Amino acid sequence: MKIAVFPYGRVGNTLTRFIVEAENTAQLFFYLADGDPYLVATKELLAESRYTILKKREFKGRKLAEQLSGTDLGILLWFPYILKKHIIESTEHGFINLHPSLLPYNRGKHPWYWNIVEDTPAGVSIHLVDPDIDCGPVLWQESIHKDISTTANEIYQKSESQIVKLFCEHYDDIVNLRLKPIEQNASLATYHVSSELDKHSEIKLDSLYTARQLINIIRARTLPGPSAFFYEDGKKYEVRIDIRCIHE
Repeated sequence: MKIAVFPYGRVGNTLTRFIVEAENTAQLFFYLADGDPYLVATKELLAESRYTILKKREFKGRKLAEQLSGTDLGILLWFPYILKKHIIESTEHGFINLHPSLLPYNRGKHPWYWNIVEDTPAGVSIHLVDPDIDCGPVLWQESIHKDISTTANEIYQKSESQIVKLFCEHYDDIVNLRLKPIEQNASLATYHVSSELDKHSEIKLDSLYTARQLINIIRARTLPGPSAFFYEDGKKYEVRIDIRCIHE
């Protein structure tokens, strides 16, 4: 079995360590992307292993498809880049992807935000890749509980830990191609792109919101990095929230 692995970020680094330490007879090739904040750490992990590192700046070119020729399967470990159709089809059994939502809900970007403001189910999914973004058949899923006090940061942190757990539980099934794909219910699907986030999470001080809508927007962007925001007197203000249940 020849498998191409594309790790990225903390999840990719964590699962690379798991794969390296697992007993495995598969022939693995790791493709490392420039810009990965865990690039050095992942390279150090792999330097002491028997597996091959292939570093590639551009993941859309024909050269990558040629490199993948003869590969049985590709695995995207929290990998943020979209692969073109000819790359997906360059492996015998396609690609598997890890996605931080309970597909078909919240395909695309920032699912933890839309989980809250659209009140859709939260979770993680392992699915097969097809040319349409996050539309491929689902292999395994796990739900994440949320309530009125849950912030985007809590959903994101749970997404990382749950996807690691789910992948590790099914790693043996993956490398032995014991896959039972289930088509997504397209009638339930939601999809969002990056450009929607700031527009939706800007609070208009003179607009009307229900209290629930306003709380949801704020907690949906309560996480490290930029938050919900508003403008007053030419100045930009950021808003975060801390909700605690004090009586049950």
